[in-house]
Amino acid sequence: MSAVALALIYLRISKGDPKRQKSVGDQLDEARKFAKREGVEIVEEAVYTDEGVSGRTVGARPELNRLLDDVKSGALKARGINVLICWGVDRLGRNMREALNVQHLLVQHGIRLMTVKENCKPDDDGEGKMHFAIEALIAESYSETLGHLSRRAHKEAALKGKFWAPTPPYGYRKVKGGLVIDPKEAALVREVFRLFLEGRSRHSIARMFKEEKIAKRGGSLDWCIDEITRILASDAVIGVRVYKGVVWDGQRNVHNEKDKDRWVVTPNAHEAIVDLDIFVRAQR
Repeated sequence: MSAVALALIYLRISKGDPKRQKSVGDQLDEARKFAKREGVEIVEEAVYTDEGVSGRTVGARPELNRLLDDVKSGALKARGINVLICWGVDRLGRNMREALNVQHLLVQHGIRLMTVKENCKPDDDGEGKMHFAIEALIAESYSETLGHLSRRAHKEAALKGKFWAPTPPYGYRKVKGGLVIDPKEAALVREVFRLFLEGRSRHSIARMFKEEKIAKRGGSLDWCIDEITRILASDAVIGVRVYKGVVWDGQRNVHNEKDKDRWVVTPNAHEAIVDLDIFVRAQR
């Protein structure tokens, strides 16, 4: 390869434990060393970095999308850039079809792909193309296995009544492995149920809280009907932990709202705020 070839770099670090993967800085250092060995000059301002984002789909990575837009617009070729150095095939996505689509797009626009980790150069020859396809398949298989293990761990935690979501239900705060009652919020939860069962509408409860300047979580006074509805419908207030699981909709993981046979329901997972009979009456 000619020593005058100019390269850009794409780096990504996932949402997962940073201790288990190379940092962006480490990836960049190794990409520079790789470029030097290959006789490629890196254009320093042409470094695209996605930090702390999912690799499951291209749509989840804004910097990769920006890079691909620059490829399609011809902006990179206009600057003389004809090589893309990526840390690994899995950085392009843990989906074989999308990784191959990215590589095909680069070929269409005269940009050669190289990966540091696998020393993969799919534009060299048939063997290079096969190498790239195999690595993309391995990355997809790894992603699916990781997702399965993660879902299984979440299900096992749910069976034990553990809570790991970032935001606890209204009326509770998170402690290690579970939920405990937040006295101030719990009092408000009980008031919502009392007012509702006395005949107040959700709208009138929200309006009353705003008029009385009752602050909600975070300090805002702007109560809305949806927030009152969520409190009244929350299984957590009777001490129940419900794990619905997730399903892949083709773009991202979403909560499994339909297949109730797969839900994990754990009673007495934490202390209840309202009695069961009060909760049931509020659902009618």
